[in-house]
Amino acid sequence: MLFRSEPDPILCLVESGFLGGVREDVLRAITPAPAFVTVPAGETLIHQNQPADAFYLLVQGRLRAFVADPAQGQRLVGEIMPGESIGEMSMLTGDPTSATVRAMHDSELVRFTRASFLQLIERAPEAVLNITRTVIHRLRRGIGPQNREFTHPRIVVLPLGAPADASDFAHHLVRHLRTHGTVATVTQDSLPASLRAGLATRDGDGQTMRRHELGAHLGAIEAANRITVYIADPTPTAWTQACLRQADMVLMVADISGAPELREIEATVLARLDPALAPRIDLVLLHGADWRLNNGAQQWLAPRAVQEHHHLRR
Repeated sequence: MLFRSEPDPILCLVESGFLGGVREDVLRAITPAPAFVTVPAGETLIHQNQPADAFYLLVQGRLRAFVADPAQGQRLVGEIMPGESIGEMSMLTGDPTSATVRAMHDSELVRFTRASFLQLIERAPEAVLNITRTVIHRLRRGIGPQNREFTHPRIVVLPLGAPADASDFAHHLVRHLRTHGTVATVTQDSLPASLRAGLATRDGDGQTMRRHELGAHLGAIEAANRITVYIADPTPTAWTQACLRQADMVLMVADISGAPELREIEATVLARLDPALAPRIDLVLLHGADWRLNNGAQQWLAPRAVQEHHHLRR
């Protein structure tokens, strides 16, 4: 878990409206001041059954909550999306934390200590009402399909063959996804020059800062659109790995006439993802006009563990 001082977390809270319009002067009077916390994908923010010492608001990223289960080890019980809070119940009741919370994506949060949180609810009761609304919204999200949001708003198109095939597929995918709302397409070439240059360098602290800057840029794109489609490289480049850190779903795209063996990106990156935090992974097989039932799909499926596979005629 990393703490940072810029940009200003108070301005972030005021401009986002996460706390229901609490005035800036009220937030600035709180001590200790709210602080930004960055949690890289895969790391743990909160452990279950520990004393509660902080309240968090998720600014960007995505978190998953797990509870200990004798049969399953860790059972997924929910996801936390930007604008939602973590730790409010334990802060109010004094009980230990009820779940382990881990970062599915690189995530940024605003952290209130217990003392800061108590000052917040004393000086701005409207903040508690807004926090309660977000908790209720999170609970309702899983009740019935009519109340569910689009569950895979960040989609990565991963070529297993010619990049042109994946780009063409992504173009058609975006056209159909627009029926759900606004869609952004993000490629490495669409990034600002400074971020593209940063992907090519590797130097300790500088790399960490550039990863944060890239995450902030991508987070802003995601916040402005209902769905974001990333087009990755066919190899485990820095850009491909950045795309996968953002992914809710990965669509691996391949021409069915190509070689079905595992690609380097599958063996070196996808195979190492933590199953508890991994995105959904599907396989899309592209066919020519001579599509037939006995088409060799099993050769593609045998070495891969995918949730579903899809056939698409060009």
